[in-house]
Amino acid sequence: TRSNLCTVPSAAIARSAAIDTVSNNNSATASVVIDASADLGVEVSAAPLRLRSGETSVVTAPVKHMAGDPVVDALFSLNLPAALSVVSVEPNSLGCAVSGSALTCAAQSLSAGQNHALRFTVRALRSGAATLISAARSASTVDPVAANNGAAVSFTVDPAADLGVRLIASPAAVTAGGTAELTATVTNNTGDAAMDAALSWRLPTGITATSVASNALGCALQGNN
Repeated sequence: TRSNLCTVPSAAIARSAAIDTVSNNNSATASVVIDASADLGVEVSAAPLRLRSGETSVVTAPVKHMAGDPVVDALFSLNLPAALSVVSVEPNSLGCAVSGSALTCAAQSLSAGQNHALRFTVRALRSGAATLISAARSASTVDPVAANNGAAVSFTVDPAADLGVRLIASPAAVTAGGTAELTATVTNNTGDAAMDAALSWRLPTGITATSVASNALGCALQGNN
């Protein structure tokens, strides 16, 4: 229904054969204001839906004007769970930006049948279940169908961690029969906590381990390992 000021005529009908001596009150008009309305809808999908910490997924969220009046302030937002972050928006013609746990896009004009296709790349930050919620609305136009104003997609993020090891020899050069101290540092660079991190190394022929100092990891000598 278009927003407009409508004039609805109303007529009085005489039901008597008697003469009506006042004819100027036999009809009347009433004015009705019909507010603008528009059915905006949003969908959301992603691939892949199963990730490891640190991996990415592409999210597609088309905003559609299903029916009704044109809108000049169609708004899109994305609620981000703590386990996901937005890496990029492609293309970012809608001026989308992340603030805290929400991604919002600038107001857009849409007419019936038009849509804006939004695509985001998200990264998994930690393991667990993560649900992404999207929403579309107009700030000034009534939406008669609220059921399609939001959509959600759920991810499963499997545990993963980037473990790294750094090995330093001091001194770096020794003569036959001399000794050197090897220091190994194990670091969890990113991802989930690793509850079973293990360290092992194999010494080359001609080098023998004599002791383990600062043995916080419970290392043990086994032959040349």
